[in-house]
Amino acid sequence: MTKKIDPNRKGSSSPKNVPPDVLRALNKGEIATVNLGEGLAINTAELLLNVAPKLGKKGIKPLTDDPAMGLMNRWRTAS
Repeated sequence: MTKKIDPNRKGSSSPKNVPPDVLRALNKGEIATVNLGEGLAINTAELLLNVAPKLGKKGIKPLTDDPAMGLMNRWRTAS
């Protein structure tokens, strides 16, 4: 059984402090972020594969080709 994640949680102040169960749910698109720390922790490519599987790995390739791409550019490319 999966632990229920409180939608009213405070959230982590830093991406590295996001609890593993929360990060897993964020990357699956099961819950929304509650603060910037959680938003920065999300793996954009993993999230897209989970919420839009028809994209496939080829569809998200631009997001994974350049690790130095930066968060804003990854989000801009994803939209």
